[in-house]
Amino acid sequence: MSGLESGMLVGIGARPVRHSLTPVAWNAAFEYLGMNFRYESWSAPTLEELEDKLKAIRSDSSIRGFNVTLPWKEEVAKRCELADHTSKAVGAVNTVRNTPAGFEGFNTDGWGAVMALAQAGADIDGGTAVIAGAGGAARSIAYELAKAGAKVFVLNRTPERASVLCDVINQSLENKMVCQGLDEMKYALPKATVFVNTTPLGGNERPGESILSLEEVLSTPEECVFLDAVYNPSQTPLLGHAAKAGRAVVPGSEMLIMQAVKGFEIFFTTPPSGPAVEKMRGALEQALEEHEKAREREGTHGSQSA
Repeated sequence: MSGLESGMLVGIGARPVRHSLTPVAWNAAFEYLGMNFRYESWSAPTLEELEDKLKAIRSDSSIRGFNVTLPWKEEVAKRCELADHTSKAVGAVNTVRNTPAGFEGFNTDGWGAVMALAQAGADIDGGTAVIAGAGGAARSIAYELAKAGAKVFVLNRTPERASVLCDVINQSLENKMVCQGLDEMKYALPKATVFVNTTPLGGNERPGESILSLEEVLSTPEECVFLDAVYNPSQTPLLGHAAKAGRAVVPGSEMLIMQAVKGFEIFFTTPPSGPAVEKMRGALEQALEEHEKAREREGTHGSQSA
C-alpha cells in the first residue's frame, strides 16, 4: 500500500507523550509501506485539554483518526456520533475515525486480546476466562471473550465496579458473565483456561507487583494461558510467575500489535501486510528494550546516589 495520499493519526492519553510507544509501531509500518502518514502522541491530562484536542481533530480533515487510552475511553465514547456494536455494548472506545459525519468509535481492546490469546493456543470457546480489573480495557476484553464462547469471571478490588461492568455488558450477551471481588479469586482460578490482567500492577507505576502469587498461578490448570495487558515492561512479575509455572504467556505488546492491526484496517479499509506487521512488532520490541535499559540505568544511578 502506497500512494500520494498523506495525513496523520493521533494517540491521546493523560500521560506525557514520552511514555507512549504506540507511534513507534505505527510509523514503522507507514515507512515500510511507503505511506505518507505519520502517527503522533498528544497529551491531555485534563478533561478541558481533551476537549481542546478533540476540537482540533474535528477541524482538521488531514487527521484520519485517533486512538485513545486511559482515562478517556469512556469520555470519548460519549462524544462519538457513530459507534460499532462493541463500543456501544461496553460504553468505551479506543479507536476513532474522523469522518465528515462526525467521530465514529470502535473498541479493539477485546479483539486484540482474543487474537493474541488464540495465537498462543488458548482454549476460549467453551473455556473459562478470569479477568482481573474492571476498567475500559476489561470491559472490551470480557465482552469479546464471552462472544467467543468463554465463561467469563471479572474480579475487581471494588466489587461494585465489577458489578457495573456486568450490568452494562450482560444486556448485550446471551452468555452472561459473573463479576465479583478479588477475594473470590481462589475459587475462579482452578477453572481458568485464560487469565487476563487489566490492572496496572506490574507496570511503570506499580513495578514489581503482581495480581497473583506464584502459588496462585500454580492453582490454575496446566493449559491456562496468561495475558498481561501491561506492555511496558514486557516481562511483568505476573508473566514471570506464569512462565516459571510452565504456563503459556502472552505479553501485552502482542495484544497492542493485534489492536494496531485492527486499527489499521479501520482507518485504511485493509489490514497491513504480514511483513508490515513484523516491522511493527520489531520496532515495538526494540523500543521496549530501550525503555528497559533506561530504567535499569536510572535504578543504578538512584542506588548510587541514595
